[in-house]
Amino acid sequence: MYQGQTFVASVCRFVVGGITPNTSPVSPALTIIERETAQRFANLFGFDGSYAGGMTLSGGSASNSTSMIIAKNTLFPETTIHGNGNRRFVVFTSVHGHYSVKKAAILLGLGSSAVCEVAVDKQGRMIAGGVNQIKIQ
Repeated sequence: MYQGQTFVASVCRFVVGGITPNTSPVSPALTIIERETAQRFANLFGFDGSYAGGMTLSGGSASNSTSMIIAKNTLFPETTIHGNGNRRFVVFTSVHGHYSVKKAAILLGLGSSAVCEVAVDKQGRMIAGGVNQIKIQ
């Protein structure tokens, strides 16, 4: 089964995970260390844009929820104040996607029907046009 975790994310999780406690009064310092470490590892692999880097989270559920919230709030900042309004967001995930993608869609108020599963090839890459379900009107 394709796990979908990048090498950069794996290295960052290994390095930063060892020094990041669950709760700590020195969290601001660890946040700086985490941000700098993730950015430098991303740079090593050719990712050098303004959003290069990442965060270390406890697992798939936290990672998927956080990434979807960040994506929505970055592209549509007004939704942080006024909600989704008339927007009908759609989430694409591979057929191998973590179960938490649907949980995150529910958490964001999109509903599980907003999640479209996309077929994958033998290497686990999503196939353009390989949508298995789409229920958004």
